[in-house]
Amino acid sequence: MRRTRPFALLPGVLIALAAILTSTGTSPRAYAHEGCSNHSLLGAYGFATDGQAFDATGTEFAEFASAGRVVFDGQGHLAGRETESFNGAITEPTFSGTYSVLPDCSGTANIHNGQTATLRFMLVEGGQEVNIIDTDPGVVAAGQITRQKMRACTLASFKGVYSFAASGSV
Repeated sequence: MRRTRPFALLPGVLIALAAILTSTGTSPRAYAHEGCSNHSLLGAYGFATDGQAFDATGTEFAEFASAGRVVFDGQGHLAGRETESFNGAITEPTFSGTYSVLPDCSGTANIHNGQTATLRFMLVEGGQEVNIIDTDPGVVAAGQITRQKMRACTLASFKGVYSFAASGSV
């Protein structure tokens, strides 16, 4: 009888040890690798951004907002077009750039369209959405990018009930 008792307790001891190691482990591997890569951004996305720009003295000299479409190639390159309001003047520039997605689903992008913008972002919902901020000195801007699931857009695509929110200044 004495020989079976230690073996009968062994599974319970192993389960308790595993529970202790799992609950007290602080290995960074538990949260450092989420599985994102440049391929997590692939295809067409719609976006909207808004913000302000300030000069070296901290005086605001521009307010801007934009909405458009960007296509990511999954290899670190992007291209798109937008409608932009810069202090109320409307333009429709095209742009291109590069991006890099880290394993924790954060990333950076550099956009070029005559000017350069440096962005940081975080993928949300498995890359279905992306939250972005502009990190250039003197610029306070943020926005959201959302994956487009439709292959083609027509007037019939825009039907139903919608809600909206808007902000701005005059």
